[in-house]
Amino acid sequence: MGKLKSEIGHHNVLIESTTFTESKNGTPGILFSVALTSDASDKGFVTLWLSEKAKARTLDTLKALGWDAAENDYDFNLMEFENPLRGKAAEVETQSEFYNGKDTVRIAFLNAPGSRPAPKTLTPERRAELAASVRASMGLPPKPRPSVGSNFPNDEVPF
Repeated sequence: MGKLKSEIGHHNVLIESTTFTESKNGTPGILFSVALTSDASDKGFVTLWLSEKAKARTLDTLKALGWDAAENDYDFNLMEFENPLRGKAAEVETQSEFYNGKDTVRIAFLNAPGSRPAPKTLTPERRAELAASVRASMGLPPKPRPSVGSNFPNDEVPF
């Protein structure tokens, strides 16, 4: 996961290059070198892995970026030599990482533009369940909830 000088969050980037690579353990992947569209000198890299667990997500991401592995007979060497994704727009999500005694920013995810899912909206009931779960995990008693049809007379409603 490549380092950037930018702040933590979501950023628009251009893909500069792709290289077929493998991890120390032999897991194949595609290494992307990217530059922020807002500051081309701010560069980083991220690997999309082709392990059994990550393969489907990687293939979906490649397709969303404009390169369909199936249409190219899964010849990932084309990614490097023809570099069909060079110059394409993408989005990255950066996160904080403590590495070698320093706080740094790393690229955690690479996505096609506009493909980032919207945050999940929780119902009031689900928020209450989650809050109760957190309180319980901290050893705190459940927080009392006002009942519907409160016992306040109409002229004593506290709001």
